[in-house]
Amino acid sequence: MKKSILFFITYITFLTVNAQITEHVDAATFKKLVDEGKGTVLDVRTPREVAGAHIEGTLAINITDPQFVEKVNKINKEKPVYIYCLTGSRSRQAAMYMEKMGFKKIYNLQPGIIAWYKAGYKLVASQNVAQAKKEEINKSIFDKIIQENKVVLVDYYAPWCAPCKKMLPTMDSLENKHTNNLKILKINIDENKEFAKQQNVSSVPTIIVYKNGSIYKKTTGYNSLSDLEKLIE
Repeated sequence: MKKSILFFITYITFLTVNAQITEHVDAATFKKLVDEGKGTVLDVRTPREVAGAHIEGTLAINITDPQFVEKVNKINKEKPVYIYCLTGSRSRQAAMYMEKMGFKKIYNLQPGIIAWYKAGYKLVASQNVAQAKKEEINKSIFDKIIQENKVVLVDYYAPWCAPCKKMLPTMDSLENKHTNNLKILKINIDENKEFAKQQNVSSVPTIIVYKNGSIYKKTTGYNSLSDLEKLIE
């Protein structure tokens, strides 16, 4: 009886391991996979981050782009995707989305491109990356996101804004912690001046939280993780 139970547990474990769609791998493993050239290398960071340094041959699609799902859907789902961000948090979130979209195999670099850099592997500048279009948003896309998600935190930011930069890892932590019950939408006001004006946003960072399709709370300036937690309570 004990042998039967042990065999059953071992068998279930085997099936679970082999059924994993996303694997979180270290820099050495990630590089080996990328060098084999069998799939797509995907960077989900912001255009500004990608421009600074990225892995050669990368396709860049910002996870905070309102059209992220639409753009990622164009990638071949049958081939492996090698995904990364700065620390592995945003790429982990992206991998979860992509699993639901039907991708067969995803390899997530942990802990992000920082590990790649520390290992001394080659990084290149922006001229070699396939950049997505400007991250523009319109009212119909915005309204769709607000209506389809119970809680949405909209972060209006600018690349030159110091408090915005300081909040980047905080936003990552918040998104990673509330994977199943929070949608974070980042809007670059430099690329969406007219839309920001329509939303009465005149300074950055501005954070607006929507619940059940309506504005719940709004704040401006730097917010710590605990501040943001209170906003979405």
